[in-house]
Amino acid sequence: QSEAVTAIVGRAELLAAFFSLAAFLVYVQGKHPVWSGTLFLLALLSKESAMFAVTLFALHVVFFGKRNPSPIGVAVLAFFLLRIAVLGSLGIDEREIGFIDNPIASSPLSVRALTASALLWKYLGLVLWPYTLSADYSFNEIPVPTSVDSRVALGGIAVTLLILIAWKLRRLPGFAALAFLLPLLGFLHVLFPLGTVFAERLVYLPMVGAALGLAFIVSKLGYYRSHFLTLTLLVFAARTIVRNQDWKDNETLFRRTVETAPGSARSHFLLGAELTELGRAEEAAASFERGLDIYPQHVGARMSRGEALKAAGRVEDAATEFQRAYELSPHEDIRSRLVDELLVVGRSRARANDWAGARERFEYALGLSPRSTEAHNQLGLVLERQGDFDAARQRYEQALETDPNYVPALVNLASVRMRGGELQAAEALFGSAVSLAPDHYEAYNGLGIAQARQGREAEAEASFRRALSIDPSLDAARDNLRALGKTP
Repeated sequence: QSEAVTAIVGRAELLAAFFSLAAFLVYVQGKHPVWSGTLFLLALLSKESAMFAVTLFALHVVFFGKRNPSPIGVAVLAFFLLRIAVLGSLGIDEREIGFIDNPIASSPLSVRALTASALLWKYLGLVLWPYTLSADYSFNEIPVPTSVDSRVALGGIAVTLLILIAWKLRRLPGFAALAFLLPLLGFLHVLFPLGTVFAERLVYLPMVGAALGLAFIVSKLGYYRSHFLTLTLLVFAARTIVRNQDWKDNETLFRRTVETAPGSARSHFLLGAELTELGRAEEAAASFERGLDIYPQHVGARMSRGEALKAAGRVEDAATEFQRAYELSPHEDIRSRLVDELLVVGRSRARANDWAGARERFEYALGLSPRSTEAHNQLGLVLERQGDFDAARQRYEQALETDPNYVPALVNLASVRMRGGELQAAEALFGSAVSLAPDHYEAYNGLGIAQARQGREAEAEASFRRALSIDPSLDAARDNLRALGKTP
């Protein structure tokens, strides 16, 4: 049961079990009924799973005689009222449970019953021989049975044996068998779905019954009792020590988890997230990919893989991943992220002189976000490169309709208009650009060209020199000054 101790979240299980057992001990003594009720309420407030400890009190009545159960009933009622007052309901809405966490949450009762039998067999195997342990058993580490397979059959046999033990042997062995089985039923999704399909910490309370059963067996061993106990303690202590090493840091835990639960998509996602935090983008992307092979519909993992690919410099692959995420869940925030990635890819293709590829990406971005100022502006630049100046001009104008103060579009539109001989209009646009961005050297250089072509050489010289004062390495401004017969 190391998971309930090593994981911080397991404190809830520890507290629930501690207060449940304390309440049970006080209840058995029969001297302080109010204290038993108070302690059990504390158990319920620690974690609602303590509700399944009610079976211990009921079994004690059946096997060992009556005690006053009213304080336990009062504690349960008080807990129900508090839960309803705070959360508005007693259980979890199955619609709030993610498919990856519990793929059977929304399944019909027949499938849940088959799964319950398979899960019981797996829990029993871990109790008897915890050789392989995992921090995650989510989709699809434990395939959901749709018919009676070996797991389901073995689980059914185990239930039958436990019931037979309770019926035939009675007293302590019967109590122990049912003290293991009945609390465990609450974690098998038959009564209601849980937020996780399977977890080692969930069997912490049912282990009380297993421990009592072991105590009964040991009591019958006679001379070999001490030898058996010593061997059991050594073996299980060694297993615990080895398992605890897996929890020394996140990377170690998640790497171990993908080894012990390779069918769990989330274990790969967790490792990918940790590798991302460590700055190992390529490894992170590979881990996310392995998880997506198991569960391709996970939008968050696709977004995370896109971010990892982007960090690794693989902008094309990143955009493709964001596109897949958008196709799975076309929400506005994903649309916005995808548009940003398409712009990055488009600019990358433009730098490589792949104008057709860049145009394709910018047009796709505009299909998602028709009022994207940057997409219109970038598409205009591509159209210019392809010689379609009229279309480029329209794109710049559309960009400025969305944002009249968008300086790059002002400068680009001014350049196109100046190319078409509209010098006064171009000068006005360049003037607007430098008033909005006083350090925009390209706008000053364009302004100087427009002024020079209108014969205002003094103003043009001032504009060129202003551009050089901002960027002394601007060769275009130097050449323009020389064309005016001035020394740069």
